[in-house]
Amino acid sequence: SLWKKFLRLMAAIREHYKESMRQVMSNEDAAAIFAMLFGGYEGLNLDLIESFRITGIVHILSVSGSHMSLLAVTEAWICNYLKLSRRITFLIGLLVITAYTILSGFLFQVIRSAFMGLMVFFATSFKNYNNDSRRSLTLIAMFILLYSPLALFHISFQLSFLSTAGIIYLAPRMKFFLETKTKMPSIIIFSFSCTMAVTIFSLPVSVWYFNQLPISALLANLIV
Repeated sequence: SLWKKFLRLMAAIREHYKESMRQVMSNEDAAAIFAMLFGGYEGLNLDLIESFRITGIVHILSVSGSHMSLLAVTEAWICNYLKLSRRITFLIGLLVITAYTILSGFLFQVIRSAFMGLMVFFATSFKNYNNDSRRSLTLIAMFILLYSPLALFHISFQLSFLSTAGIIYLAPRMKFFLETKTKMPSIIIFSFSCTMAVTIFSLPVSVWYFNQLPISALLANLIV
């Protein structure tokens, strides 16, 4: 079918990227960079994975909401610079996230991250988004659980949902507080607010599963 041929083409493109990296760097470095781009632990050094986990940034080694958010926010910034309308900005963002989702393998966890990334796109790019974003987050969670009820017990779903909820519910309040109480640059305030919100909302789950409280996670994720 055309769909299977299309998926094979995407897989070939992924493999082309990986092979090109292997030609100019070690296999371990190529595996690490490929994991940051498209997810997956194949070929990664176990010590490297453990270092990422202890530091609190292991999520960047798999396609997560942070990948989608980075794409969406970058696209929104470019469209804002070009003074495009919000409707055009959203359509372009939707196309970018869809293309990346397909290129990353179109797996269920990638699709889930794409939905969460779109939620962050709404939360950070549009005014008067609060009520619509909260309703949409609930609907997306219901859709995911109707399709796969056991996702409720998966750590990836729990972290994705809580992180997105943190950006929607807590980040705007923290951003407003910092803007009124400090003289920090707006870009630092935005990054710090989102990072703090995600860290606070996902902290109980992280501690429960990993039995660790990564103090360095806040600074590491802020830099990331």
